[in-house]
Amino acid sequence: MRHGVELRTCYTLEGDIVPAERYPTLRGYKNSQPVRVGNNARDQRQLSMYGYMLATALLFIEAGHVLDLSTSRLLGQLANHCADRWRLEDSSIWELPDEQHYTHSKMACWLALDRAVAMAMARHIEPTWMERWERERDRIRDWVETHC
Repeated sequence: MRHGVELRTCYTLEGDIVPAERYPTLRGYKNSQPVRVGNNARDQRQLSMYGYMLATALLFIEAGHVLDLSTSRLLGQLANHCADRWRLEDSSIWELPDEQHYTHSKMACWLALDRAVAMAMARHIEPTWMERWERERDRIRDWVETHC
């Protein structure tokens, strides 16, 4: 990914970072206001993005597709980044301005690491970090069971 392993909440169709919100003086559908262009959630931390990305990759593989080497490496990097960051607070899928520990975000991080382990076991991604992903996945499970 040209933007690195810090996944953003949204991108343009061309893969660029979505612009910040602006409010042009236009009339919206049925004269609704304000009309917004862009999305300020682009700057939020939403840890669930890692779960969505790695779960989608596994579905891609299960549909009979093969990962190229750069994608395989990127998925391993995303899993490591998720393992590093799951303890952080985030804005979650609700795009709230205050960061907290959200159950949904933690469970999505668990999903990311669980799918990384599955792909590593099947040798779709490099298994070097598999034990770390298993360990952090289990720590997330314990954290959710204790705090949620």
